[in-house]
Amino acid sequence: AIMGLSPCGLVWMALVPAAALGDPLLSALGMIAFGLGTVPALTSVVLLNRLMANRLRKHGRTIAAVTLILAGMVLFFRAAPLQEQNAPACHDDAVVASTAGDPEGTQ
Repeated sequence: AIMGLSPCGLVWMALVPAAALGDPLLSALGMIAFGLGTVPALTSVVLLNRLMANRLRKHGRTIAAVTLILAGMVLFFRAAPLQEQNAPACHDDAVVASTAGDPEGTQ
């Protein structure tokens, strides 16, 4: 129940399927497994923080901002070639017209 109050999107992604199991015991076990699975990553973050030099720690926000911007640029440029293929979007007129007579979308 405590994890469900966390604003982390990954917790919500784990909580929804766990809640859909229908059995409270299985749901609880699913969330416990998720929580235990995050322990190594969270522990490594704490240990890395302790090992970092004070000089690096002072610039933590700048390092985080630059890392976030670089990650965004990588994701953007990885997605850019997809736009060049002229693949129809999900709401493109051609796609909507081709599935108009098929409500199941099985064409």
